[in-house]
Amino acid sequence: MTLAGDLVACAEALQKAWKRRVIVPKELRGRKIRKRTIKGTPEEIAHALGLELGSKLKGSTPKRQEVKIAV
Repeated sequence: MTLAGDLVACAEALQKAWKRRVIVPKELRGRKIRKRTIKGTPEEIAHALGLELGSKLKGSTPKRQEVKIAV
């Protein structure tokens, strides 16, 4: 997965891709991230970015994926 741009916008895109809530902690809101490529499960990726995963949305969650998201 390749991410770049505003962390909140990236979290919203991840939320749609994973069909699971992605929470940005207060201290990280407003931050921008440089272009990064991260591989792993949604839990591993969220941990690497400092995000928290919430409840599942309707539908199933992929176990492992590679998605290219550029903001």
